Amino acid sequence: MQVHLWTGIGLGLYIFVVSVSGAALVFREEIIAASYTPVISNVPGERMDWSTLHQHVQNAYPQHKISWFRNRENPREAVEVWLEKDSGTEIVLADAVSGKVLGPKGGTIEATVKWLADLHISLLAGQTGRIVNGIGSGFLCLLCITGLVIWWPGIRNWRRSLTIDLRKSWKRINWDLHSAVGFWTLAFVMIWGVTGIYLIFPQPFRNFVGMIAPLQAAGQRATPPVAPQGGEVRSLSSLVSVAEQATPGKVTTWVGLPYRKGQAVSQIYRQDSFDDHAPLTGVVLNAYTGEVQQIRDFENLMPGDRILRWFGYLHFGNFGGTSVKVLWTVIGIAPAILFVTGFLMWWNRFLSKKWKAIRVPGN
Repeated sequence: MQVHLWTGIGLGLYIFVVSVSGAALVFREEIIAASYTPVISNVPGERMDWSTLHQHVQNAYPQHKISWFRNRENPREAVEVWLEKDSGTEIVLADAVSGKVLGPKGGTIEATVKWLADLHISLLAGQTGRIVNGIGSGFLCLLCITGLVIWWPGIRNWRRSLTIDLRKSWKRINWDLHSAVGFWTLAFVMIWGVTGIYLIFPQPFRNFVGMIAPLQAAGQRATPPVAPQGGEVRSLSSLVSVAEQATPGKVTTWVGLPYRKGQAVSQIYRQDSFDDHAPLTGVVLNAYTGEVQQIRDFENLMPGDRILRWFGYLHFGNFGGTSVKVLWTVIGIAPAILFVTGFLMWWNRFLSKKWKAIRVPGN
């Protein structure tokens, strides 16, 4: 009871924020797609090569590091560029022909969705916030375990703890609401807690899954390459060219560059077409040597990779169409409800008594 109580109170606001922001983000891809208007270049000429485009954007944002480019089917459509800084991620558009940076991508709607995503993933605090989020997910699992122990009312009364009796006092209704919502959503919240840890600290999960099921990565690359002292990343055009040769007959949709200290990996995603649902192939390159480290066919994954992929599916609810997303959105606010009802119980049991004890008579 004490562990559950003080963990819940200590992390209450964090749980509330992550719960509400997560529920709001379930349909973020659909919201962004509906609000996005393609920007087509009116500058005459051919599309700029990758290296020159990279240099143009880097010159415009010298204090940022470029992490991703998103390529579109129309060669004259503006390219999305993801910029990283300690304060977070910024997405801008660059003219595909002139290389001119056109400004932030999207309007108010997309900016709001991006802000919510930063809040949910990194608590608006960059990599430090992500680490805190991973630790917070662990405490959320602890709340689930201790909550289940506290919930058990005995063999004779367990059915009563599954419902809410609206004829009782508000205090009893609040208790029943906390108990019933906690029980019926326990599995979902536990899943979000475990998968939240995985998304921030994936390596321990990969090590464990690799012991029981083969991983595609394990047979091709034991450890990721390390950035050499004083080395320079190869030109972006040459890296894309290597990926094209390694996966012929596909189109390049995403181009990633190392942006964290010590990183040496460039990830380039290729697909059969620009359709978002087309089969995806990832080419992992040593950004300093251009050597292909790994080719991942996301449609033909090894058993271990399939298990790990489901961690992402279960966290975001993007595996069963609209019905699953609606369910994830509705149940996603359960932790927020549990925090509010738990806080009311805490207030009534502890703070209200202490407040009465220190009040001045007559005031």
